[in-house]
Amino acid sequence: MKKLYLIMAGLLVCGMSQARELTFYLGNNVIEPNSTVIFDDIEEIPAGANKEVTMAPELFISSDIYTSKLMIKATCTSGQEIQMCAGGNCMTGTTVTKEGIKVQADQKLNLQFEYIATMPKDETAPCVATTIEAQDGTYTDTFKSFTLVMNSNGTGAVTLIENNNRLLAVEGGLKYSLEAESTVELFNLSGIKMLESNVSGSGIIFTSDLESGIYLYTIKNAQGKASGKVFVR
Repeated sequence: MKKLYLIMAGLLVCGMSQARELTFYLGNNVIEPNSTVIFDDIEEIPAGANKEVTMAPELFISSDIYTSKLMIKATCTSGQEIQMCAGGNCMTGTTVTKEGIKVQADQKLNLQFEYIATMPKDETAPCVATTIEAQDGTYTDTFKSFTLVMNSNGTGAVTLIENNNRLLAVEGGLKYSLEAESTVELFNLSGIKMLESNVSGSGIIFTSDLESGIYLYTIKNAQGKASGKVFVR
């Protein structure tokens, strides 16, 4: 019986040692899952009539055990091209997915994530919003994600962070084009309704009276309900 207890204890320890946990970092600070991180450090280098704009937050990820099947996906919901290397070949696009990444146990891997663009020197750099996700192979319980908003004071008063293709961010508000009569609502992160508008057809819902911050929105009509997230400056 004592031997059986020892075997069971050994199996329990082994099971505990195989627990899988992914953690994102901005520098040395842990990024909480499903949170929104603001990064406003921007470098602008003059180049004649243009300038080179760089936003390069120090993003890292770690795993509590070794893995060679890490997947990281970065989706720029505000529409700009981003770049991510994550220990391998650098990839550029509005959506970048890296798979089969190796991470040593308890060691931080640099995502080498950045936004680089050349634009006229008198043009204001944009606000760049990106959703970053990670998962260890097929272990769905390891899934982690967060939203990164870079240059939160950039051009445009509104940036869609999570969208359902029903709304379009424009200067001063949200443009809609809806076939059915709908109710659009905006809530702050405390769940308090800040705006409600009954709309149909096409038009703009103005957000100039809202304080700067992240808002959740819903669109409800006879066809169902859709939701997303928006950053208002």
